Amino acid sequence: IIEEVEKFLQDNRINEEATLKVRSLSPASQRKVIARPLTGDVQNPSKVMIARVRELQAQSERMKSGDAWAAWSSSMMGATPEAINKYI
Repeated sequence: IIEEVEKFLQDNRINEEATLKVRSLSPASQRKVIARPLTGDVQNPSKVMIARVRELQAQSERMKSGDAWAAWSSSMMGATPEAINKYI
């Protein structure tokens, strides 16, 4: 996974700050952060990666606090209608 993450960071020209944040995550979390592709219209991919890390950390905190509904609803943010329909 490390090679896969490093390739993603390099290929998308992710800056040092965002790279360090991604590297600080567990391998499973790194996989989640890079799983969603960066679309061609992203102006600042590094900011997108920092936002994904923050989102993942916030979701993790909600899971620890036992707020499963908040964690679930947060994970649905940006989900495709098909993905949402799977849960309905």
